[in-house]
Amino acid sequence: MTTKQQSYIYVLIQLSLIAYVCISEIPFCSTPYLLAIEILGILMVLFAVWSMKMGNFNINSVPKEKGELRTTGFYAVVRHPMYLSTLVVLLPLVIDYFNYYRLAAYVLLILVLIFKLTFEEKLLLKEFEGYRDYRKKTWRLVPFVY
Repeated sequence: MTTKQQSYIYVLIQLSLIAYVCISEIPFCSTPYLLAIEILGILMVLFAVWSMKMGNFNINSVPKEKGELRTTGFYAVVRHPMYLSTLVVLLPLVIDYFNYYRLAAYVLLILVLIFKLTFEEKLLLKEFEGYRDYRKKTWRLVPFVY
């Protein structure tokens, strides 16, 4: 299997799990504090994309040709803020409209994202000489935890 194929498999699984959580119930929380967390997650996604810059944005793990290593904005704290943001958006949905299938999809999504970001970081280490130092200064996914 090629690197690009492996990357697209991760993306397919990731998007399938996200879609399941979003369409298996109403995509917006009914509980006000959970809705606030969901909105915070959406704002985090927007800030992460803005920090990445659209020309540098890539949904798969393979770095773009002539891509840049982003280390500012959200990326100054977390190396994978789009993954973190996705988890923040979906967690309130799983809690507010709980069932075991949605919980399983969420847990599987966490595992897929961990595999995907590990795969991605190996590619980024090869692509960007400053990535090793950048890793020492930032959290992988969740600040102060991982």
